[in-house]
Amino acid sequence: MLEEGFRYYVAGGGGSIPSGPSTTLPPSSLSAAPSSSVSSISSPVPTPNSNYVLGTGPGGYQGLCDFSCHFGWCPSLCTCTTTGTPAPPPALLTSGQRGYAVPGEATDFGPLCDFACSRAGDYCPGLPYTTVPPATVCVEGTGTGNYESLCSYICGFGYCPPGPCTCLAYGAQIPPPPVTHPAGVPATGLDESYSGLCSFVCAWNYCPSGACMWP
Repeated sequence: MLEEGFRYYVAGGGGSIPSGPSTTLPPSSLSAAPSSSVSSISSPVPTPNSNYVLGTGPGGYQGLCDFSCHFGWCPSLCTCTTTGTPAPPPALLTSGQRGYAVPGEATDFGPLCDFACSRAGDYCPGLPYTTVPPATVCVEGTGTGNYESLCSYICGFGYCPPGPCTCLAYGAQIPPPPVTHPAGVPATGLDESYSGLCSFVCAWNYCPSGACMWP
């Protein structure tokens, strides 16, 4: 996700970069900044500054940290685990497109989203501002298969990653439940697309078997 203002807006991504890590960026976090908003992002695009080549992060940061650390940029909110010679990052998009975090996301997603979306546009397809009404978040959503119960639950609290989930309605932010349990992980045999969803819902003591589990 990218921060907007100094929180970029980012809309859910997809796609892949052949030379990069095989990861899916956080649902509902990434989006390319529309051309009308590019001028509001005045900070430079982050550049690699370390010899880290692998890293991770908590919850929705996981995919972004995996991506950025692979190319030698590992901000403090990421946990970088392996040093080496980083791969050269993808070139900046010739369009000058920047990334930003979707409304309602933490502002510290901004630099991570900017690093990813400004270099990897296929991760951050542009969406018109009309997709999400101003000053609102997702309050209802759904998904298919194992995602259905997860998306139906978590989309009600403003986190509705596109791809796994489809938002059905927007409205005022509903406070999420208190964190009472450890973050969850995907159930055995499931891929990383479940990571962000399971991380959140299991911490709120909703950890549906068959989709998520506590580590």
